[in-house]
Amino acid sequence: MMGRTTHFEVMADDPEKVSRFYSGVFGLNFRKNLGDYTLVNEGCANNLSGAVRKRSGRNLTGMPTIRVQNLHSAMDSVIKNGGRVVVPAKALPNLGWMAYCEDPEGNAFSIFAPDNRAF
Repeated sequence: MMGRTTHFEVMADDPEKVSRFYSGVFGLNFRKNLGDYTLVNEGCANNLSGAVRKRSGRNLTGMPTIRVQNLHSAMDSVIKNGGRVVVPAKALPNLGWMAYCEDPEGNAFSIFAPDNRAF
């Protein structure tokens, strides 16, 4: 079962500069959190959250995050439907579980299952 997009991420060489861009264009307010991870603090409608983070090893440009009920079932479904799980399930402490995936054409997205017991 597919959920709604709940989060966006933008990868950047200069996260502060890119955060200022999205703030200027869309009126989003960012705050630095979790090292190189800059989160939208307010300004998003419909509980959509977002972040700008330092570009890392893979040349990802950004990705939607889809909320799911069960992360492992969703990962199985990604594979069954021709996609790949690129980064397996990892805990986001006190928030939930996340995995990074690619669709059959290599477009990146992540799936997230809320769970305040994640460690």
